[in-house]
Formats: sequence, structure tokens, C-alpha cells
Amino acid sequence: MTDTKSDRVIESTTFQDFEPRTVVFATNLQSQYVISYLAQQKYLAGVIVPDPSELGEQAIEASHLVTQLQQAGIPFQCCCKEKLSIIHQQLTSWQVNLGVIVGFPHILPKELLHFFTNNIFNFHAAKLPEYPGPRPLYWQIRNKEKETALVLHRVEQQVDSGNIVAQRLVPINELDTLASLTNRVAQETPSLLAELIDALVMTSKPPNDDEQNRVNDIAQEHKGLPKQRVGVDYARRPTSQDYIIDMNSMTAPEISAMSRAGNGLPSSALIYIKNMPVNVMQASPVNYPTYGTKPGTIVYIGEPEGLIVCVKDGAIRLDILANAEGIYSGLVFAEYFHLDAGEALSSVSSSLLK
Repeated sequence: MTDTKSDRVIESTTFQDFEPRTVVFATNLQSQYVISYLAQQKYLAGVIVPDPSELGEQAIEASHLVTQLQQAGIPFQCCCKEKLSIIHQQLTSWQVNLGVIVGFPHILPKELLHFFTNNIFNFHAAKLPEYPGPRPLYWQIRNKEKETALVLHRVEQQVDSGNIVAQRLVPINELDTLASLTNRVAQETPSLLAELIDALVMTSKPPNDDEQNRVNDIAQEHKGLPKQRVGVDYARRPTSQDYIIDMNSMTAPEISAMSRAGNGLPSSALIYIKNMPVNVMQASPVNYPTYGTKPGTIVYIGEPEGLIVCVKDGAIRLDILANAEGIYSGLVFAEYFHLDAGEALSSVSSSLLK
């Protein structure tokens, strides 16, 4: 543990007779774990949801969250990015004294941070300081990481830089997709939030020796995470170029990881087959002879091996493919679109994705 400041987060966040009145900044249904926990504990004041019209592909997720909040009778407010600096008026009416961010797409302005006076915390799915930024799990799958972390840290003006107050390590399975890993990480959010709130409640009272020792233990345990590549990684939003498979330069494990990281996204791992863009939703490295075949060439179609293509370092099986006409197994796709061994696949032009 290397962060020597995180013990001061809990110590400086004190209230007289503190009773949490929490606002959640959220975008998608993964936030329901946090919202449900706070509602059950009667700690929830309301939810701030970004204006769906500003979100692009995330608009559907935000609309689904709004529907769920309406059905549950939970107070919420949709807020556009430009009005975040004055949303404190709504927070005041809700009597908010604690803020939690779960996958909110906008950086909170300094006026809003000032309202919370350091009492706002963010969930981030990475071993900070690694993978700061908006898409940490996507890039961790792409980079074939074996383990991630769910981190709860104080929010500061510099993104993902605040002191860490709680963490959970989460293994990344070699078959995980972005959706499966995101959901498993989200399931850890209530326990981390409970840990924080317990500490805040204890510091609002004159602690006895046992209570004070527990607060100190929590602070000591979460002083920080091991720093291995500080400042090297940034988990940016993928661009259209990031979704293009290059058979000449990418290895089979890289293509497999790329397909899992983007599984479920509109564009995730794209290749050209018979002059049409095809989304590779699942692909598996296989030990199959290629006999010096050029990367991108189909080397086998049939049972039980499947649809096998030569790549830079060997061969890969295209397990699940999707295009405008449907989702297919590799074998069914090959049969339906009349593919033959020896046919060459090619990279999709990035201009087609814009």
C-alpha cells in the first residue's frame, strides 16, 4: 500500500449526529446495486441521471434507469452537462450530505464538488492508478489482465485521482465478456459503500476504544493500491479504429480478447467477409496447422473444428458472428453465406464506422 493520505479521508469527513442522505450520480442499470442498498437502509435522497439526449449509445441505458426509478417511486432528476454546476439547488432540497458516483459520464464541475466539501466518492473498476478514465474494464479485457479491482475513492478535480477508502479485488475470467465482468464488479459496490458509511457514522459520535480502533483499521487497510505503471495507461473511450481486426498484425489471443471486450456493443471486433462488415462476437485461439497460409485466409470449415482462419501467430476459430441479417455460429455463417476454405478476409475501413 503506497497512498499515505487515504487515512485522512475518513477522518476529515465528520458530521454531528450524521445520518446519510445520499445522492447517486448514475447512468445505467449496474447502479441498481448501490441504489437498492441505499434505499433499503433509508440512506437514499435521490438519483441524478444524465440527460439521455446527450449520451449517444448510452441513451438507452439511461432511459431504462429512469423507467426503473419511476416504477420504484425513487426521486430523480435528469440533468444536462451544462446545468450540473447549479444542480446543487436540487440537492439542497433533498437535504443531501453525501454523494456517490456510479458510472456517470460527465466530470463534475468545481461548484458541485464544493457543495459536497470532500464528501463525494466515486466507484472505479481498476487498480488505480492504473486504467484511469471512462472505459477501464474494456481495456483490461483487451489487455488480457488477470485481475481487476473495484475501488471507492474520494472525488477531486483531477479525474480518478482521489484518495482510496475501500477496494475489492475481482478476478477476470478468460471467458469474461464486458457485460459479465461489469455485472460481477457491480455486485461488490454495496459492501464497499457500507464500509464507507459505517466509518462515517462512527466518526460522527464520540467513539469508544473499540469503535476508534475499527475506524483506524479501515483507514489503514485502504491506504492505496500497488502502483505498477503509474501514468502509463488511460482507459479512453474506444474509437472506430479500435474495433477493427487486423489479421496481419494481431495475434489470436488479441483477437479473442478484443471480441470479448466488445461483446454486446454495436461495433466491437469487425472484419470484412464477402464485402460486408461482420462483427466477431466470440473467437477462440486454436492449435491448427496453417501451412504458411497468408493471415486472414480461411483454412478450414467443418465439424467439429468450426470456421478457422489463419492469423499472425497461428489460427483462430470464429465462434459467433453477427451482421445486419442476424447472429450466427461460425459454421452456420459459413454455410449460409457460402464461404470456402482459401477465401481471404479483409479489414473493415474505419470510414465505414463513422
